[in-house]
Amino acid sequence: MSYAETTALFIAKERALETAREDALFKDPYAEHLGGMCGQNLSDKVKSHAEAFGFGDWTGFHEQWTAVRTAYIDNWLNKAIEAHGDNASSLQVVNLGAGVCTRPYRLQSLGKVAAVFQVDLEAMTNFRKKVLATIDGLTAIPQTIHDLVCDLSTDALPGVLEEAGFRRDKPTLWVLEGLVMYLAKDRQIALLKQLGELSCAGSGAVVNYMADDGTGRNPAAHPVDELTQLFKESSWSSVNTLMFGEEELDFGRYKAS
Repeated sequence: MSYAETTALFIAKERALETAREDALFKDPYAEHLGGMCGQNLSDKVKSHAEAFGFGDWTGFHEQWTAVRTAYIDNWLNKAIEAHGDNASSLQVVNLGAGVCTRPYRLQSLGKVAAVFQVDLEAMTNFRKKVLATIDGLTAIPQTIHDLVCDLSTDALPGVLEEAGFRRDKPTLWVLEGLVMYLAKDRQIALLKQLGELSCAGSGAVVNYMADDGTGRNPAAHPVDELTQLFKESSWSSVNTLMFGEEELDFGRYKAS
């Protein structure tokens, strides 16, 4: 697996760490199976980069960010599905760069949707499926899950999705978690435009991205206003941007241990 793919393992490990807390923001009983020692080592290593990420001596910044990000997206999906009421049965959920995401096995609201599409590179997709197959009693919640292989640095996504039964005339909930910062900036823009082209009324998207802090340290980072404008130009009627530590993206964990 590439470095970008192995980062999914330390996200799994940090979800396992959160699950073990008494005050856990969510419970992911499968994360421990997916993180392993590789995930633990990467989680430990990132602690030394707190200052480089602008968090000073707060070494637990990434564990808390993983917890907050995961909980926020869980809640966003639950609320979006609930908002569709009886029409939720026509919803499609597409997780781009799915990594080792276990939401189809732990998020009960996904049982109401028509299908879940998990999209990633071949090595990561095969790894996730192999590990999950070893867990006794694991049961998928959605009626239909499509595990799809696609290189998101190319224009292949529409064809891969539609070949698997994705429909542009059905509302879609898009999840892009820990993905776009690993794509070149022009590919990020192209992918976000594709979301608009593939979505109809009633669709929504939650996109985790790295904001440009003005230092130039990450050439793939976007200024917040630039990304907001891009979504507006891609036919999204409402765009809301949040930063870690703001009220809706805090959960009492910003600068916490």
